[in-house]
This record gives sequence, C-alpha cells and structure tokens, in this order.
Amino acid sequence: MQYQLAFSYFVGQKPNGWTNLLLATVCLFIPAIGPIVLFGYIAVVTERLIRDPDLRKHPDFAFDRFTDLLTRGIWPFLVQLVGTFVMIPVVVVALVGPMMLGGALNQPAVGIGVGFLLYTVALFSMSALLMPMAFHAELANRFDLGGAFRFTMSFLKLVGGKALVAYLVYSLLSIPVVLLGFLLCIVGVYPATVLLMMAAQHLMVQLYREYLDRGGEEIVKTEKRRRRRYEDEDDEPEEYDIDDDRKRRD
Repeated sequence: MQYQLAFSYFVGQKPNGWTNLLLATVCLFIPAIGPIVLFGYIAVVTERLIRDPDLRKHPDFAFDRFTDLLTRGIWPFLVQLVGTFVMIPVVVVALVGPMMLGGALNQPAVGIGVGFLLYTVALFSMSALLMPMAFHAELANRFDLGGAFRFTMSFLKLVGGKALVAYLVYSLLSIPVVLLGFLLCIVGVYPATVLLMMAAQHLMVQLYREYLDRGGEEIVKTEKRRRRRYEDEDDEPEEYDIDDDRKRRD
C-alpha cells in the first residue's frame, strides 16, 4: 500500500493542489447539498485514479460542474444514509445493552467497559461495510443496495485482511493531520477532513486494484452514455465512451 502517496497526491502532485483543496472544502459549508457535491467529486477522482497506472492524475475541482457533481454524488450519499440508518440501532444496542446488564448485575464498571468495547467493534464493522458499498455506488453511478452489498462481501473476502491493516495505518496517520487542523485556529479541521477523505479514497482505489488482481468482479455501469471528461493538465478535453474506454484498459 502506498500510504505516502495517498496522503500527498491531492495537494502535492498538482501545481494547483491547494486550490483544489480549498474549493472542495467550501462544499462542507454549503448546507445540505455541499457534501453531496463533494461525494460526486470524489467519484470522478476515483474513476480517474483507476485509469492512471501511477495513481496520481485526477481532475481539478470546478464549480461550473456543480450540477454534474451533485447528480453524481447522490448515489453514494443515499447508500451511506440508508446503511447508517440500518446500522445505528446495532451500534446503540452494542453500547447500551452491556451497560444496562452491568447495572442489573451491580457491575457498572464492567458493563461500561464491555459496552465501549462492543461499541468500538460495531463502529468499525459499520465502516467496513459502508465504505465499500459507497465505493460501489460511486463507480456504478446508481442506487443498488443489493449489488453494493454483494460487492462488499466479495471485497472483504478477497482483500479484507489487507483492508484491515490499511484502515489501522490510515487511522494512525490521520492523527497528526487532525491535530494540525486544530492548531490552525480550529478552522483547519475542515480542509484536514477533506484531505483525509481523499486519502481514504486513494487507499480504496489501491485495494480495489488488488481486489481485481485477485479475481474480483469489476464494477461496471449498467447503462451506456456519453459524458465529457474533466480537464486535467495532462489531458486534452475530449468526448469518450465509457464502454470503449473500459475495453482499452482491458
């Protein structure tokens, strides 16, 4: 896993990387639809990274594509929203259940300790499910809970161990980024959040490539359409067909 690249590609591999970070951060301040737009941008970045053998090239953030990004971001947003609502009761029971049981047995300290342990495990399990499901929605560009869940099960089966190690290393590397954000007058937490989201997505792309190398099924779009590719400093603007592009990569 290329951890250094995951944390540096977004701002360190392009001359205007810091501008992209600033523009993407603005989305966090736009009520309701801002995070969805950011999800859409992450989706197009993901597609571009998958096509790049060096895992570096990605499109600039552009507010003139606001509507396109909003439309693209709806699907991963909905998948995460539905998945969160389904899993929240499990997390609550994992935390409150042992506490209540410990109180009934006159062992409140034990109940609290077990409750927080199960709570941590439940949160980790929720992340392990939601991240691949959202990743599927980003690439498939549709709301398909069944397909996302099947992909997640296959993904965890083939690269689950490597994903666990990547998650733990990512969590450790995230600590100094968050602390630096707090040191920058608290406001720095917002760009730090965006940077961590982009780093996590880069690691997901790396894991997805590993998943495909181990025989996993590629995520494909069910309908054929044409769209304009985001301009990158290394690419000329062009129209391309998604199916034709996939054939060239194969």
